Amino acid sequence: MTNHKIHTISGQIDIPSSSSGFNALDQVVWSGSSVRDRPTFTPSNGDTTVHENDGQLSGGTPAAAVGLYNPDMAYGLEFFRHIGKKHSINLETYGNGRWIPASCFNGCGFEVDYQFPPNVSDGTNSLALKIARYALCFSHRTNDSWFQNYSINIPLADRSAKVGTRYYSLPSNDHRVQEIRALGKDYLFQGFSFNLTSDGGPGDIDSRVTIFNVKVGHKFSTVGPEYRMIPLRKRAYGHRNRDNEGFTDPFV
Repeated sequence: MTNHKIHTISGQIDIPSSSSGFNALDQVVWSGSSVRDRPTFTPSNGDTTVHENDGQLSGGTPAAAVGLYNPDMAYGLEFFRHIGKKHSINLETYGNGRWIPASCFNGCGFEVDYQFPPNVSDGTNSLALKIARYALCFSHRTNDSWFQNYSINIPLADRSAKVGTRYYSLPSNDHRVQEIRALGKDYLFQGFSFNLTSDGGPGDIDSRVTIFNVKVGHKFSTVGPEYRMIPLRKRAYGHRNRDNEGFTDPFV
């Protein structure tokens, strides 16, 4: 008889406010790994600033978000555009997920790498494409028309136009995590919607944004060193309310 290793996870993973210790956390793939354009929408919760999509950046070259949860930037979600004016786009993850309830959500974090041509002055170029805000998307367990979108606004000072990698997080000790958990067990985590924007100005540049190393924290009702959890396997949207479809490696 062949023995099969079953991967388990702790009942609680906390997301830190700084990048220190972030990479050591387990990287459970909770949400779908495909990406699509999303039209302009107004979030239902959190920061209710409109997430605009002007249609000018649609049909670009965002790779399938297969590597969004990968700590290696080379496998992340990359978006490259030649930018010359003020534009905005929403990129939404979807597809087969593990559908963790909102009541178990415990923060999230990810890294973003910005790259511009060598002749662009770091920190001064308003044309650079950058993440302005993102939303955590939740689908109702049984009603196909009920959704909740909790938006996180990134302060202007943190919308970096500098070349290099930045860490963004909604840490577990943030009061907004409790607001998300209050959505309850009937809203299931679908994934993220990233709002990317550029400002207007003279000239134009090549701008590249890569989102990678996503980690979603969780806190189940029973936690402690003596408890280990086996997440359910990924299921399609139509099967999101099923809990008897077996288990798979939670890290892929």
